[in-house]
Amino acid sequence: MSAWAGGGYGYRLLLRDGEPAGSSGLGANAFALPNGTVVMTDQLVELGRSDRELIGVLAHEAGHVTQRHGLASVYQALGLGLIVTALTGDVVSASTFAAAVPVALVQGGYSRAAETQSDRIAARYLLERYGTTRPLQTILARLESAQGGAGGLPDLLNTHPGTDARIEHLRRLEDAAR
Repeated sequence: MSAWAGGGYGYRLLLRDGEPAGSSGLGANAFALPNGTVVMTDQLVELGRSDRELIGVLAHEAGHVTQRHGLASVYQALGLGLIVTALTGDVVSASTFAAAVPVALVQGGYSRAAETQSDRIAARYLLERYGTTRPLQTILARLESAQGGAGGLPDLLNTHPGTDARIEHLRRLEDAAR
């Protein structure tokens, strides 16, 4: 999958214990760092019922890497820090802010547009390889169910597309490919 994704990145997959979701744990999750490192939690691996589901997640994360979504997030966060420093002259706060950027990247996630774009890239891979986007649809639905349903912020306020919208988008991509 990494050869297919391309982009000249030395992709690495790290498996880590995400601990139970909550204030200190990531739970079942995966995220990509700008250098091509993809971190997948043991909890997500346990949630997956097939290699194809996990490959769908990896293809989605590779989409974030090749489209430089993480790098864009870091630049945006650093730009905000520089503006605050310029306005306040507080260099100590700027260094604290810069140290917090990696944490913000992991916890903040990506925009709706970035998530949709990465889903589209994962769909393309899954369709070329397996002829269906069903594995990614299935694990997304199971992930939402495991996390207790839609809950949280109303969809209009959330920065991520809702799971139902993502699954419907994957279905439409599959239908269009037929």
